[in-house]
Amino acid sequence: MAKEDTIGTKREQLTLPMGSYVVSPHSNRHYMILGKTAKTLQGFIYSGCSFDKSFIDSVVCSAAPFPELISSLMANPRLAIKFYDKKSCDKGTSLCGKPVKEQAVAEMDLTQSIHHKAECDPMLSRPLFSWLPSPCKNVIRCVERWETENHDAYYMVMEYANCGEMLEVIDQLHDVMNAEKKGLIAKIEAIPDHDQRSANIMAYRDMIELKEEGQSPYIELVRFMFQQMVQAVATLHNQGVVHLDISLENFVAHFDDDGQFLVKLIDFGRAKTMKKKEGAAASSDQWPYEAFDFTVSTFPGKLRYMSPEAAMFLKFKDADSYDASKEDIYALGVGLYVM
Repeated sequence: MAKEDTIGTKREQLTLPMGSYVVSPHSNRHYMILGKTAKTLQGFIYSGCSFDKSFIDSVVCSAAPFPELISSLMANPRLAIKFYDKKSCDKGTSLCGKPVKEQAVAEMDLTQSIHHKAECDPMLSRPLFSWLPSPCKNVIRCVERWETENHDAYYMVMEYANCGEMLEVIDQLHDVMNAEKKGLIAKIEAIPDHDQRSANIMAYRDMIELKEEGQSPYIELVRFMFQQMVQAVATLHNQGVVHLDISLENFVAHFDDDGQFLVKLIDFGRAKTMKKKEGAAASSDQWPYEAFDFTVSTFPGKLRYMSPEAAMFLKFKDADSYDASKEDIYALGVGLYVM
C-alpha cells in the first residue's frame, strides 16, 4: 500500500462522526463528539461535551427538537477531546512516520499533574497578586485520559477554551481599541507625495503623547492578561517543569462559568520535568523553583520566540547549555512585546 494510502487509512480510523460518543473506562463518563477542531500530526482534536445531569435535563425537559439542542452545544462546547494514534505516539513519529519533537504520552501525564498540583499544593495555589485567579486556572485542565480497549489509540479529555489563541485575541482587541489610530495611520500611508507623507508622519509623531499610568484601557488589559501568563509559567517552574514552547499561540483565552476572564497555558508536548539540584533543601524563604536545575542542551519551540543562547543549537550541536526557565521567561518577554 502506498504511504499516502496508509496515512489516509490511519486518519479514517481516527475520524469520529459528529453526534457519536465515547466512554471512559475509568470514570464511565460518556462524552459526545460535537465536531472536529484541528488535525494534528498524530490524530485529531475534537470539541465535545459530557453527558452530565444538566445535559440529560435539557434533553428531557426542553421542547426544542434534539438537533437544535446539539446545535447549541456545538456553538458552546465545554470540552476538547484529543484522539491520537497510539503507535505513532509511542514511537514519537507522525502518522506518516516522520519524527516529531512533541512527546504525546508525556504531555498527557504533565497536563494532568500540573493542574492537579497547582490546585492541591498550598504553596502553588497562591496567586502572585490578590486580583489574579488561582494559579491552577491559568493552566489548561485535563479531565482524564485513557487508552482504547484495542490498545490502538489514546484519548485525552480537556477543558475547552472558548475565546481561542491569545495571538488572535490580541489582533481583535488591537483592531477594536486602536481603530481610530489605525485609520489615521492608513490615511497618512496612502498620501502619494513622498515629502507630504513624510511631513504628516512627523506631525503625527509629534502629537502623540504617552498616557499616564492606568489611563490606557488597551495597556491595562494587556497588563492583566500578561500577569496571568506570568503566573502560568511560574506555576510550571515551581513544579520543576519547563515549557520550552512559550508563545502567544500556546496561550488561550477563556470566560469561566462565573464570568471570570482567564488566560490559560496549553500544549506541554515539549515540556520537560527537571531534577532537583544536588543538596537542595526546602526552605521557607525560597520559592520552590529555586531547588531545581533547569540546565538544558536543546533548542525550544518557535524561532521567533527564541533567545540567542537557545538559537545557537540550530547551528552548533555542542553549543553551551542554558537555563530553560530563563528561556521561558525570554519567550514571555517576546510575547509582551508583540502584545
